[in-house]
Amino acid sequence: MSEGPYRMAVKGTSEPSSRLPFGRLGQDAKLSMVEVLSVVFRHKWKAASVSTLIAAVTIGGVSMMPKTYRSEAKILMRDVVKTISLDPSASDAVTSEFRQMKDRASDELAILTSHELADNLVSEIGPLAVLPSTSKDTAFADTIAPLSDDPDFCNLAVKTVKLGLESKIENNVITLGYESSTPESAHMVLDGLVNNYLDRHREIMSASVSPDFFSDKAETLWTKLTAAQDELEALRSEYNLGDIGEQKAGAYKRQAELSASLNAIRVEIDATAAHVKSLEETLASRSRNVEVGRKTVVNEEKRALQAELRALKFEEADLAVKLLDEDRELVAVRDKIAILGSELATLPSDDTEVQLQLDATHQMLEESRAAKVAMLQAARASELALAKQVEEAAVRVQFIEKHEPAALRLQREVERIREEYEGLKDSEQRATMAAALDQSKLTNISIIEKPTMPSEPVKSQKLRNLLLGLFIAGFAGIACAFVFEQLDDSMKTSGEAEKKLHLPVLATVAYDKAM
Repeated sequence: MSEGPYRMAVKGTSEPSSRLPFGRLGQDAKLSMVEVLSVVFRHKWKAASVSTLIAAVTIGGVSMMPKTYRSEAKILMRDVVKTISLDPSASDAVTSEFRQMKDRASDELAILTSHELADNLVSEIGPLAVLPSTSKDTAFADTIAPLSDDPDFCNLAVKTVKLGLESKIENNVITLGYESSTPESAHMVLDGLVNNYLDRHREIMSASVSPDFFSDKAETLWTKLTAAQDELEALRSEYNLGDIGEQKAGAYKRQAELSASLNAIRVEIDATAAHVKSLEETLASRSRNVEVGRKTVVNEEKRALQAELRALKFEEADLAVKLLDEDRELVAVRDKIAILGSELATLPSDDTEVQLQLDATHQMLEESRAAKVAMLQAARASELALAKQVEEAAVRVQFIEKHEPAALRLQREVERIREEYEGLKDSEQRATMAAALDQSKLTNISIIEKPTMPSEPVKSQKLRNLLLGLFIAGFAGIACAFVFEQLDDSMKTSGEAEKKLHLPVLATVAYDKAM
């Protein structure tokens, strides 16, 4: 039987499948170590070939790696402000600015890593001394010597210098390092970088303007500043103005507080006036005195006349029965009755004397009214005083607002002139320092360790690279085995044949390679 698609079905139906679950890597299945080893073993020669090829390339590449030499140098940044006397008139802020070493270190690193510095170095020593591939092969270097003036070749050398330069700052010390394939190249490049850096540093720190120029400008501004300050102080003294912002805020606050107090007093006045009016209405509806009793006074004369009149009327009645109306006696009695009646009418009747007493409630209401009236008068007096204070506060606010623009203008002018003056003094100090540096050839940069000439190559990374390459080779062999397993679509067992063809296995035939 040929090794065709049915080769898997010839070993028996009871044979377990040795392939990956479902026969494909793309399906979600957990692989055991036995299954992984089984896949690797089936494709062992292919995996071994790939691993051997990659390992050979790795070993060859590691063995051909050139040696690397490293040259180092150290630069100290000294505080130059301590070595040069400063003008006593300079402010403390200007002095402290020169002592900020952190910012200066960043500036120095910017000079060291600048493109201009690397370009000057390549122009001096040539690109052949920089590029590692040309510095170790003399014959090849002579062959490509005409390319030294090629701009692209020079740019490649400049980029090599910038990428190969390593720098580190620690305690005001800049440590520089440069690696190359030869010790001469590493030393030459780093030494040239340091020398060019020193020249560039002196050029940047050199004085471009005389300190006298800034000094004269500063004196002129100082005169203007003094005049502006005097004018501002005169304005403040004349109108009693301090800090405009604080005084304006204080005036607004006082005006608001007085207005609130005045409104509260007016509300209190209205309430007190209403209370007084209510008390007055209550007092008007009540009597001041209250009746405690009555006493009757009898008129004795009137009582006697009344008794006499009654007697005459009894006598008239008796006579009227006995006598005629024209009888003289009867007429006389009637005349007396008329006279007594007239006299009795003129006399007063009995008098009733009423006993009165002062009403306590009325008295209490009067006392309360008097107290409220006094409170009302005091409140009105306070209202007048507060109204006057509110008016004075409003006048003060208007006064401040009127003179505020002039005061603010003078204040801004003073601040502008002071800022410009301080800037000129700062420039004067820098110019003085730069002039002193130029004069004495002193610099705040010292080379504490010149570029070294490396005698031994730096510690090689060959072992690490070799181990890494061997690991990658082994992993690539295993990966190759799984790839071939994925590409293999043949059936190795009867179970796979049933599953793939959807047909039952009727019989199995033993397979022998000798047949």
